[in-house]
Amino acid sequence: MHVLEVMRPLPLERVEGAPHFVLGLAVIRGELLPVVDVAALLSGVPCPKVGRFVAVRVGDRHVALAVAEVLGTRTIERQLLGQTPPLLSRAAPGVEALGILDGALLATLDSARVLDEVGASPRGQA
Repeated sequence: MHVLEVMRPLPLERVEGAPHFVLGLAVIRGELLPVVDVAALLSGVPCPKVGRFVAVRVGDRHVALAVAEVLGTRTIERQLLGQTPPLLSRAAPGVEALGILDGALLATLDSARVLDEVGASPRGQA
């Protein structure tokens, strides 16, 4: 419900003084959105090759997430997710919950926290 669009990476305008995980600003569907390197946000290590942008919405705020690849999008039932262990919540503050999906680890991002980290402003403004 938060994913607006998955797309190829677009040209970026670098922002001086932005946090290390903010790659810059991109014009997406006529809006200027901050682009966040999810790998750098969660681990401190930049994504080696950004293959896709994922535009997401939380309330009236939007941001583009830069990721290596997108395997698909789907709605996840809340009961498949559990609490993030305290040790992990300190190490990866953007992770909201953990679960298992098709036998693999599933980590969900706290979209509101990601938006707060980058200072993403209301729709159409950055």
